[in-house]
Parts: sequence; structure tokens; C-alpha cells
Amino acid sequence: MHDDKGAIAALSFATDERRTCFQRSISEHAQRLRLMATFFHAHAKRLGQPSA
Repeated sequence: MHDDKGAIAALSFATDERRTCFQRSISEHAQRLRLMATFFHAHAKRLGQPSA
């Protein structure tokens, strides 16, 4: 993920499940995972800004 200022953030989802189970889980929860990643990115961006 990156913003208009060039900042980059990454979020990874991992598991010890077999690939087919993991793929199915990702597909079933794709919208939630996207939302979580968006909130994570916004929070990380706020943490990286200097205090006013």
C-alpha cells in the first residue's frame, strides 16, 4: 500500500493451514481483510507523522 506522498506500508496475512483452505478463507473474507488493511495503513500513517 502506498499513499500520494510515496509512503509505503505492508500488511501480511499468514497461516499454517493447507493452501486450499487458506485460499478459500481469503476469498470468503476478502472485503474484511481489505478493510483491515486500509485501517492498518491509516493508523500506521498517523503514527509516522510528527507530533504538533
